[in-house]
Formats: sequence, structure tokens, C-alpha cells
Amino acid sequence: MPNQYFIEQIIKNRTNAEMMAQVTVSVEYGSDTNQVNQLLHEAVEKIRKNTKGILPVPAPDIRFVNLRSKAMDFLVEIPVSTFELKEQVESQLRHAIIQIFLENSIQLASYEFDSSFFPPSNSSKR
Repeated sequence: MPNQYFIEQIIKNRTNAEMMAQVTVSVEYGSDTNQVNQLLHEAVEKIRKNTKGILPVPAPDIRFVNLRSKAMDFLVEIPVSTFELKEQVESQLRHAIIQIFLENSIQLASYEFDSSFFPPSNSSKR
């Protein structure tokens, strides 16, 4: 790397930094949160068995992170060894979650559209 890069750019020290695959899942309000948590653990275990490069420590983390008017958000974090693996694990985890949710009748939350961000359309005025 040229010295100019070090002078002009912010350099992040990633020594001993943990690389985490992260997937946020939003389920419909009213879903059984304990069941969702358990199913997310099952999805994680399913991909851990079949994927090399997932680190044993720290353990995967699943948290209920947000409660919205029509959705409940969960965050799944899995420690991985490389950035390339991070993207693979995130994709595999999404597939596993969808499969397990379908098998257990858990509905993903619908996208919330907030129309207050957009002014009324002028198309009705002529």
C-alpha cells in the first residue's frame, strides 16, 4: 500500500476482531417469541453441522432486538473465519430459517410502508 493511503484514510485495526455472519429476521407481531427463538437455534445448528469455518467460540447469539407495531425483530450472529464465509453463512442461514418457519407456520412480517415520508401526489390536480 502506498504511504499516501495511510495518511489520507481511516485504518481500522482488525487484529483479534471477530467476524460475524449476521441475519435479522422480522416475524409477525403475535408470533410465539419462544418458539421463534427455538426455531432460529435449530436453523443455526443445521448449518453449523454442514459448514466448515464457523468458529466454535464465541457461541452463536440469538437476540430479540426490536418490537415494532406489526413486527418483532430477531438478530442471529454466528462467528466465522473469513469474509467470504460470512456471506455464504448468511445466505445458508436465510434458506434454513425460511424452511423451518414454513414447516412451523411462522409468518415473516410484511414490509411496513410509511407514507408520511412522501408528500401527497399532485396527479389528482389538473
